[in-house]
Amino acid sequence: MKKSLLIAAVLLLAAQIPAYSQLSLFSAAKRDSKKSSDAPTTINADAMDLDIANNKATFLGNVLVDNPEMLITCRKMTIFLQEAEKKEKAPEKTAKTDEENPIGSKELSRIECSEDVVITRKAPLSNGEEQKAFAGKAVYDVKENSITLLEKPLVIKGKSRVRGEIITLHLESERVEVVNATIQSTEIGAK
Repeated sequence: MKKSLLIAAVLLLAAQIPAYSQLSLFSAAKRDSKKSSDAPTTINADAMDLDIANNKATFLGNVLVDNPEMLITCRKMTIFLQEAEKKEKAPEKTAKTDEENPIGSKELSRIECSEDVVITRKAPLSNGEEQKAFAGKAVYDVKENSITLLEKPLVIKGKSRVRGEIITLHLESERVEVVNATIQSTEIGAK
């Protein structure tokens, strides 16, 4: 039983993590999504609870997500799946059928990180500035391709800091929405 659960967990993560690894938080330039999606993403945690019936996997304690573009740390991360939308495409000969794949035709819906969430962009900006986000909770919505930071969110880009009640990062359009924003920068007004 434990072996089949471990295999199911590995298959779940192997099938779903590539979509997650396409995130390009704080991007200053468009990335090569093919290159990003092919690169491995690893998740480490003290414990994992795989709930296939409810389409979710929960990682608890010292959660560390490492992908080519960012590091994410938190105390709890939950990955939610949903039924995959049907796509008109000829099946590949190497693709597994639903009978061979224990998670069936599922796709990533959203990811929730909570408790001491820190998101760090690995590659510094061209000027060497580091980019980080801190929050009590972060929600990645796959369909909207956005990350919503809640519970005292803070985004740091070099010497600039943005705080608010809610900070939403729209990854595709590279737009940031902040509710009740406070911006602090040593660069504002500098000569």
